[in-house]
Amino acid sequence: MSSVPGKVIEPVRVLGPLWPLPSTGVTYSFWVPQFVIHTTRALRRDTDFATLGAAVTAADGTTVAQYGPATLSLGDLGDGTHALNMHIAGISVPEGGSMAVAFTILNHGSLKAVNDIGQVLIEFGSTILKALTSGKMAEGDSGAAAGAGILGLSDWEEELVTLLGPAVLQGIEDLLADCDGLVVTASFSLSASELAAKAGQAPWTWSTHYAGTSSNTGCGANSDYTVSYAVMA
Repeated sequence: MSSVPGKVIEPVRVLGPLWPLPSTGVTYSFWVPQFVIHTTRALRRDTDFATLGAAVTAADGTTVAQYGPATLSLGDLGDGTHALNMHIAGISVPEGGSMAVAFTILNHGSLKAVNDIGQVLIEFGSTILKALTSGKMAEGDSGAAAGAGILGLSDWEEELVTLLGPAVLQGIEDLLADCDGLVVTASFSLSASELAAKAGQAPWTWSTHYAGTSSNTGCGANSDYTVSYAVMA
C-alpha cells in the first residue's frame, strides 16, 4: 500500500455531527481505508480531492444528524493503491432508521478556481445527502453507473439533475477545465437492520469499482478507480 506522495495522511480523520445525536440506537464508525487507481483521468497523474459525509434518519424519515461533509486534498496521484482513512465516528442510528453516505473523488488538476474547491465539494456532498435522506435518490451504491462523467453526464449525475435541477452540478462545473472531472461517485443508504446484521459483530467491508468517466481529447483514457469501505458497531 502506498501513501499519498508528498502529504502525510492522518491515521484517522474524524468528522463530527452538525447537531446533537439521538440518544437511542446503535453507534457505528464508517471509514474509507484506501482506494486503487487503475487508470487516471488525466494523462499521467490525477490531482484528487476526496469528500465524505453522512446523515442519519429516524424511522419516520426525519433527518436527525449530519456528519460533514469534509474534503481532503490528496495531491498528485498515479496508478496504484493509496491509503486514505477518512473516518466518521460515533454515528448513532436509531431503531428503524438509516445511515446515508456520500463519497466522491474529484480530479482537479487545473488552476481554475482552486481556492473555491473545498466549499463547492462540501456543498455538493450535502446536496447528495439531502437527496438520499429525503428518499429522492434510490438506495444502493451508485458505483455501477457507467457514463461519461461530469463533462458528459453519467447515470448517477443525471439522476441528481433530474431530482434537484441543473444547479446541483453547476458549482463543480464552474471549477473544471482541461482533464478535470469526478472519478468516484458513491451514494448509498444503509438501514439499521442491515447495519445490525452485517456490521454488529465484526467490520463489514467491501470494495466498489468506479469506471467509465472519460476525459477530454489529449487527456488520459476513461478513469478507473476501486474504493474500499468499512463500517462497524
